[in-house]
Amino acid sequence: MTIVCLRLAERVNGVARLHGEVSREMWMKAYGARRAKDVPIGHVTNGVHLPTWLDPRAARFWKDECGFDACATTPRNRGWKRAVNADPAAFWRLRRSLRAA
Repeated sequence: MTIVCLRLAERVNGVARLHGEVSREMWMKAYGARRAKDVPIGHVTNGVHLPTWLDPRAARFWKDECGFDACATTPRNRGWKRAVNADPAAFWRLRRSLRAA
């Protein structure tokens, strides 16, 4: 059934870059390809919009503890490097309150 779907689909993609690479390797014979890069399977990498997923209490905690700004673009966001210095007891309290909620 997979080969039927591959042949009938207008487009085929993996859900991440690595998944696309593995799928191209797996299905080379189905496409009669000699090289994986000739297999027409792409990939889509989904990102997470952090401000949508991060609880406001957690965002406030990380901003106060290490200067992490959830709205800043990742390459410029230096707060994660300072996250190791966050107070473990305060982090545990945050975790417990979020789980309780």
